Amino acid sequence: MDLDQLKAALDGIRGILDHNMLNDIEDLGPPTLENLTIWIWDKLIVSLPMLSEVEIFRDSLGQSCCYEGPNNG
Repeated sequence: MDLDQLKAALDGIRGILDHNMLNDIEDLGPPTLENLTIWIWDKLIVSLPMLSEVEIFRDSLGQSCCYEGPNNG
């Protein structure tokens, strides 16, 4: 895959999430790790149809969550 395409998609997500109150982000719901992975998936799958999973980490608490899409996991 074209890494510039991947970077652009990730930068778009980062621009929405970074330095914003997660509770104020439209259609996210309660900002749990589970909801964040699904929300990120839903945003990325549009421009990255070959996406296989989204995984996020909360290093400060040693937590992570992985979402493999609606038909994979």
